[in-house]
Amino acid sequence: MADIIRRRLCLEGLEPVTCASGALAKVLLDRDTFDAVLLDVMMPDVDGYDVLRHIRAMPSLQTLPVIMLTAKAGREDREKAEELGADAYVTKPFSSLGLVNTLRGLLARTITTTTSARA
Repeated sequence: MADIIRRRLCLEGLEPVTCASGALAKVLLDRDTFDAVLLDVMMPDVDGYDVLRHIRAMPSLQTLPVIMLTAKAGREDREKAEELGADAYVTKPFSSLGLVNTLRGLLARTITTTTSARA
């Protein structure tokens, strides 16, 4: 699934970075700069909620847009993600166009907010 998403984002002119585990995601987030994060809840080592907690605990990542992209479609799962600071919650199966539109909307909002804060 990650490869399909990566290819679609590349077709849209975006430059996705993928990783296979939540632990690696934390390392990459600590080390590099990203414009947004697509995060699955179910990962082999550290779940997406834990990665989201990590993101929101870091002052430099407080406004980083996070989209939860997951098969967990329950109300409790969505509410937990929202409470932890997810900006969007997309359940599988999903429309790749809808995902791209959600991502672009969050990126545009972040750019507008950042520009307004600097003005």
